[in-house]
Amino acid sequence: MRQHSETWANGNVPVFCVVFDPETEKLYWSNATKQLRVGGQKGRRPRTIRLSGASMLDASTVTDFVNEARAYVGGYRGRNAVLSHLGEVAGVVFDRSDHVLHWVNEFDEQLIFWQRPGEFYATLLHSDLDWDPIPVMPSGLLLPGAWAQGLDFGEDFPEELRRSSPIPVISGVILNMPEALWLASYFSTTERFRRGVEVPR
Repeated sequence: MRQHSETWANGNVPVFCVVFDPETEKLYWSNATKQLRVGGQKGRRPRTIRLSGASMLDASTVTDFVNEARAYVGGYRGRNAVLSHLGEVAGVVFDRSDHVLHWVNEFDEQLIFWQRPGEFYATLLHSDLDWDPIPVMPSGLLLPGAWAQGLDFGEDFPEELRRSSPIPVISGVILNMPEALWLASYFSTTERFRRGVEVPR
């Protein structure tokens, strides 16, 4: 397995394993590339490919298998490839219509800004926070000196929160200044996705 793992994880096409169990006389399948990539991003690339008993391959499930395989293979093309890779890194699934932006800070930590169309909030995914999804809104971003500097972060950024605060913070998460400015800029560019969406009270 060791000699194949790098090829299977990073090859030009994904690898799916299909195994015959002589005891049950049934076929089972698994997405080997996905398992290896997800495990590798968490720092522990698996040495074996696990097959779930629920992933049986027979006449009644072959259509589902083909559809899932096609969808995964489709992720190897253009922007889909980027979304698929970032989704595997963060352990989430992005839709093609989502606005997804990736950045690496000075400490080699990865940040992903994720805005779904029609949602009143965005989601911050941060490698240093174990990729736990954090709902974020422009109104929750406190940026030191933003008001004094006259920075514009979009119409939905409240005037009172443009004033100075001691440290950059978003939804209780402490940021450094480059991270805060990165978030502020993307709140501005994705304002149209949130415009007109009612915020629950």
